[in-house]
Amino acid sequence: MNGLPYAETGEGPDGVDWDDFRVFLEVVRTGSFNRAAAKLKMTQPTVSRRLVRLEEGIGVRLFDRDRRGPRLTVEGQRIYNDACAAQV
Repeated sequence: MNGLPYAETGEGPDGVDWDDFRVFLEVVRTGSFNRAAAKLKMTQPTVSRRLVRLEEGIGVRLFDRDRRGPRLTVEGQRIYNDACAAQV
C-alpha cells in the first residue's frame, strides 16, 4: 500500500471529479494557476476552486500557495508522480 487515501480501495473517493486531476496536472506543468487557466480555457478562480475541491475530495493538500506561486507538497508530488505514471 502506498499510503494515498484514494488508493486504498483502488477506486476514486466519492465526489471526486476525475477531470480535476487534469487541472492539477496543468497547474504543476505550467507552475501557475493563471497560465493553467489560460491553457485550459478557464478562469483562474475556476482553477482554484477545482483544486480546492480535489484537495477536499482526496483529503490531502496538494500545494502550498505563496506569492511565488503554487509549490507541490510531499503528498502533491506523490500524486503527481502517480498521475503521470497512469497517463503512460
